[in-house]
Amino acid sequence: MNRLLNDKSFYVIVVMLFIVGAISSKVVFQEFVEEDNINIHAFPKEFGEWTSREIPIDEQEYDILETRNTFSREYIHANGDRLFLFIVYSQSNRKVFHPPEICYTGGGATIVNNARVRFKLGPRRTLPANQFVIEMEDSQQAMYYFFKVGGSYTANYWYQQILVSLKTFLGQHQGSAMIRMTVPYNSHKPAESTRIVQEFILEILPYIKQYLP
Repeated sequence: MNRLLNDKSFYVIVVMLFIVGAISSKVVFQEFVEEDNINIHAFPKEFGEWTSREIPIDEQEYDILETRNTFSREYIHANGDRLFLFIVYSQSNRKVFHPPEICYTGGGATIVNNARVRFKLGPRRTLPANQFVIEMEDSQQAMYYFFKVGGSYTANYWYQQILVSLKTFLGQHQGSAMIRMTVPYNSHKPAESTRIVQEFILEILPYIKQYLP
């Protein structure tokens, strides 16, 4: 025992365990209360050549999300392109975020393909996103989504959860959002859905920064 106490690594391990325990206790046992003072329903319904219509969200979905700071809209471009945009946002509750593919499969949909993609934002800037091709009855849709935490973007759900928890522990309460875009998928023209989302992201990114800080 004395030999163990004289080993410096023993104290390093004890300190590390204490720190991890403190972080875990604060993150796990903290009561999350919705205190959003930002209303994302103010997110623009029209911009550029895009217009939109609201898609109702039922009470069961609100209960699952644990927030009403969310919206679902169909955006229509003047050239005929259509895209469904779903955003959920919270400044304090990381539990409002769920991987969308779980909800889809729970509703009876089948995932026929998934991949990690990057949308070009500039010569050296890209935005990571998850891509899923989903089959529902006799149609297919391509779904893309990513997370925003403060000024950071990620396609990884667990990294988003860790980042929110870490910032909460450090007292840096930054808003977090999940942005999901869904478009019709044509297996004969698989690149078409990515093109629509790529062009849409370039137009909405300034609004995402402004309305989802």
